[in-house]
Amino acid sequence: MSPLVSLTNSSRKAKTKSISEIEEDGDNFKVTVTTGSKVLVNTFKIGEEAELETLTGEKAKAVVQRDGNKLTVSLKGIESLTELVDGNTIVNTMTLGSIVYKRTSKRM
Repeated sequence: MSPLVSLTNSSRKAKTKSISEIEEDGDNFKVTVTTGSKVLVNTFKIGEEAELETLTGEKAKAVVQRDGNKLTVSLKGIESLTELVDGNTIVNTMTLGSIVYKRTSKRM
């Protein structure tokens, strides 16, 4: 799968460009997210426990599940839902209590 690019607001004055590359081989995934000089790489197999790194650099064990075109995982109290909307768009929604963060990525 080709890398996706995402523009997200980290504040009202600044934008942060993030490039996400998702590789899928059956139930095996490799997700690489590059934001500036920070590179985050997570590999996992659907339905099996894996050690995943959070955006803050912490590592935690979790199980990623798939339901059709959606991937879900609960990591350190954050519920994450990633949905392939169409061949060019991925929407990731993260929820912590009443706080919801939504990011839309488009294929480059």
